[in-house]
Amino acid sequence: MNLKTLSKIVQGYQAAVPHPRQRLPRVIQFPVNDICNSQCQMCHIWKQKLGRQITPDEIRVALANPLYREVTSVGINGGEPTLRKDLAELVQALIDVLPKLERINLITNAIVQKRVKKAVDELADTCGAAGVHLDVMVSLDGIGDVHDRVRGIKGNFASALGVLDHIQTHAGVQSYRIGCTVIRENVYHVEEVLDWCQRRDLYARFRIGIPHQRLYGKDIVDPFAFTWEERFHFANFIDHLHLHYERQEGRRAFYRSLRDQVIYGKERKAGCSWKNEGVTLLSDGGLAYCAVESKTIGNVIDDDSEAVFWANADHLSEIVEDKCKFCLHDYEGFSDRSTYVQSIGRAAIKSLPQVVPGAIRLAAGTLRVQEEKRRLRDVRALAAPARRSPASGRVLICGWYGTETLGDKAILGGIVDTLRLTHPDAEVDVAAIEPYITENTRRQMPELRLARILSLAEARTQVKAGAYGLVVMGGGPLMTGVSQCIDMLELLALGRAAGAATLVAGCGIGPLGGPRDAIVRELLETADRVLLRDRRSIATARNVLGWDGEAGVMLDPAFLWIARQAAGTPVEPTDRVLLALRDWPVNEYAAGLSPDDAIRARTHFEEEVLGFADGAADRMPGAVVIPFCMHKQAVGGDDRMFYRRLLADRPALLARLDDRHRPPAEDLAAFRSSRLVVAMRFHSVVFAIAAGRPFLAIDYTLGGKIAGLLDDLGLADRLIALTSFNADDAWRMALAAQAPPSIQSHLDASRQVLSEAFIRLLS
Repeated sequence: MNLKTLSKIVQGYQAAVPHPRQRLPRVIQFPVNDICNSQCQMCHIWKQKLGRQITPDEIRVALANPLYREVTSVGINGGEPTLRKDLAELVQALIDVLPKLERINLITNAIVQKRVKKAVDELADTCGAAGVHLDVMVSLDGIGDVHDRVRGIKGNFASALGVLDHIQTHAGVQSYRIGCTVIRENVYHVEEVLDWCQRRDLYARFRIGIPHQRLYGKDIVDPFAFTWEERFHFANFIDHLHLHYERQEGRRAFYRSLRDQVIYGKERKAGCSWKNEGVTLLSDGGLAYCAVESKTIGNVIDDDSEAVFWANADHLSEIVEDKCKFCLHDYEGFSDRSTYVQSIGRAAIKSLPQVVPGAIRLAAGTLRVQEEKRRLRDVRALAAPARRSPASGRVLICGWYGTETLGDKAILGGIVDTLRLTHPDAEVDVAAIEPYITENTRRQMPELRLARILSLAEARTQVKAGAYGLVVMGGGPLMTGVSQCIDMLELLALGRAAGAATLVAGCGIGPLGGPRDAIVRELLETADRVLLRDRRSIATARNVLGWDGEAGVMLDPAFLWIARQAAGTPVEPTDRVLLALRDWPVNEYAAGLSPDDAIRARTHFEEEVLGFADGAADRMPGAVVIPFCMHKQAVGGDDRMFYRRLLADRPALLARLDDRHRPPAEDLAAFRSSRLVVAMRFHSVVFAIAAGRPFLAIDYTLGGKIAGLLDDLGLADRLIALTSFNADDAWRMALAAQAPPSIQSHLDASRQVLSEAFIRLLS
């Protein structure tokens, strides 16, 4: 590590303080003009007339003030900065007068392609001669017409492409990126932007549009008035960014904070470089702290910058106290020194030879397992009292809620529907891994009449207090690959200790293997009644886990909800062929294959699936292939991202992909109206069977849960192993496929066994 790098680390540590402590600015935001040639929905700066603009010579005089002696970075924006013919001269003046300047960041709307390219060329020459890093951000708020609508200029997307092509191959541009401002107009198109950028090796940053005084947008309302559904969609997208896309720790912290602000209304946790080390220089020479909220505290042409900067410290404190905690702007930084040190540590680890980060991850995994073992011991130590009459008719349902697929929503519907048959007035709460996800489910399914959506911590508190007469593990797999199994076990164990009854309702067992097997066994031991979704799960519990308790068999609870939804309302099938596929994580489902064989199997499968889709028009005249998503959450594998990769060279197919989070009733209608379903996720098979549609099932778990379901229903002939999937064979099976036989007897038996469990445990 050289002295310069060490100095930067120390400066960053000094800046990462929990409360503002005014110091010399290191960053200047410089809107070089107050006019623009776009007509953006979220900004009214384009309505302004050209006014007084600071000149390069005035910059040289004004910024020679000692206040600016530590500045290392200047952000050049506007308005549209390339409208200034003297832009390169302005930057040269900054280089001349700021002794520690290292970086110029230019933001452009790229509307006038020729002008912007010329400006970039001039800035590259100017910065290159001085050894200053040039970064260019192009505003891109959508693909095609979406961007043009947001920016109010037809053809802006095409001109942006030209500018991006120019800067991506420009030797004088050291870094480049796109910036996407999200408002109501484009909130349902953010996935398209991310996918487009990833395929072109463009780094993308996303921010939410906000009222902005410098952009004359304080009184603008409509573009920012997100509905719940729009906020949910954006929050879910932000989850994807910080979990799977962003690698810069400061930006990841910003996204996590923004998600909590947008969906939970929490205070901002992300830091802000402007709060502690930034200043804004306005185009007319005005001086301000934060561009979003600060008043103009002076003018650098007429005033002593250093004097007015320090004299207005109280105003900065007012901003921090009154505005910063709820600010959504995409300024970033570290909120405290602890977070900063952690970030430096992680960056240092990543820079070490690959074996070191791997060893650290292995050690962290070992520590997690040890912590789970400790929690398991604590659970076993809980004294379960003799069963007593429930003190409450309230029911808590836990499971994989807060990450739910369409199948999980249907499971919840099936359990609650059946509970209402025996206890119509029962008060039902749901414990969620991520509450806002399940809150959206509650809004989509108001017929469930759910009382509360609780975080796992809130649920533990309520269970300990004896608030429930029954705690239910509501469907889904009990498997050792998911660490949250210990959370579900704790809720059931705490319920028993508080005198509540406990129920495992329609769960599967597996995949298993590893130290967490003991958690799954203990979960079964803790339940007063165990109902598993197929005979194979019972055999696995006995033969692999050594569990010898009593267990009943019922269909997956999703069947019960689908049957009630579809009762008495026949649907005429269309020519749609539903592809309900998912990614195949080889590290999770290909344990029996070598890494190379697993990759080859996945590649072969995806090629054959594309061949199947390509052959639809010839094999089934009139058929329209629809890529359908069972799962649209950041945790658990977002099917939309899989399809965007798979169908990158199939734009017509990709255009039929639906990014929105639809109510489950609408998704069920898509199954019921399909001519054929090619089902891969477990619950896509459930939906196809329950909807009575011809289907093919792709066994991606290689003999696991899908095979167990079809064995029980006598439909094993519909199953194709992923590793042997062939487009021609699949079409032969598809053309011969008939609607599945009625499963009414299975439905009746399952509803009865679940109803009996509710009657027994809640009486």
